[in-house]
Amino acid sequence: MEKGFSVIEIIVALTVAMIVSTIGIASLASYGKRQAVNVAALDVATELRVAKARSASQVKPCPANTILDGYQVFIQSETQYVLSAFCNNRTTEVVIKTKQLPSGLKFQQTNLTFYFPVITGGVEVSGGSSIVVYSDTNGPKGTIAVSTSGDISVTLQ
Repeated sequence: MEKGFSVIEIIVALTVAMIVSTIGIASLASYGKRQAVNVAALDVATELRVAKARSASQVKPCPANTILDGYQVFIQSETQYVLSAFCNNRTTEVVIKTKQLPSGLKFQQTNLTFYFPVITGGVEVSGGSSIVVYSDTNGPKGTIAVSTSGDISVTLQ
């Protein structure tokens, strides 16, 4: 009886190990993309909720002797969005922050505006009532829906 393994047995074992490793690496890459989209969608939803909350509590970043009208989240480009406050019948804009999506992610549609007025509540939407964040055409997507009453929900696919 011989000790050890034959060359054929070693080749078969290495082939099986390579196949299993390839499947694992592909799954890990897909998981990473899905998580990046999820985090970005949740971050955008958080900014919408911040705008809604600041509007409801009337946090005023406007200059002295001005009236706060509301807060807005604007999808400015495929990768950038802006949180602003508006004062004096929407004649004065105070940019609170400008944020970028993580590298490799995009908004499906741009020029979307979600405005949360003080006093009346709700939301005024221009350009569409949902925001879609995606990594590529067939990749994972995160959808942030905003109802007319201002409710914000996130669906991750």
